[in-house]
Amino acid sequence: APFWAKRLQSDGIPAKFVRMGILPGYCDSGSSYENRQIKFGFCGTVHEHRALAFNKLKQINIDIEIHPPNLRYKDYLSYLQKVKIFFHDESEIPWNINNELISRSTSCWIKSVEVASRGTFCIRNFHDEGHAYNLSKIPLIKCYENLYEIPNIINEIESISTKSRRDLQIESVEQIRKQYDWYETAHTLVTGDYSLKC
Repeated sequence: APFWAKRLQSDGIPAKFVRMGILPGYCDSGSSYENRQIKFGFCGTVHEHRALAFNKLKQINIDIEIHPPNLRYKDYLSYLQKVKIFFHDESEIPWNINNELISRSTSCWIKSVEVASRGTFCIRNFHDEGHAYNLSKIPLIKCYENLYEIPNIINEIESISTKSRRDLQIESVEQIRKQYDWYETAHTLVTGDYSLKC
């Protein structure tokens, strides 16, 4: 995210932020929300900071079905299309780098975009760094300032009409496909030209 590019620059290391992305061929809206088997899911390593967030959610009666991170990528993409709402939280326990506390939420935004690229709603904690990933144009990604806002976000998703939810799936996936951020990343690495916007 931009935070890390600026940090490298401040250390005298040439750096420029470009978004990570999803190859257009992997973008697929999949089944409608109603036809997905897993209501609340997460696939990945349950580090201590994530476990803290999941435990807080359990206390407010939101149980996340956790799949271990042992899937091949193709299987992971298939898994995402079984999930209605994917949870991803990086708000707990900041990194301590040279005695400076840095929020983990400055990172991992590509995970949310990857989830949305499969037609899956993604709820994750807000951070300004998320703006760099064009979230305002990807309505399947919903951000919260506080974990206790999540029930209202779930209610909002479930109150949307079937057709409107399907439209959000298609709109989000098409936006991610159109952005083709990996192309911009490759272009920047090869040419050093940061001006291209897909």
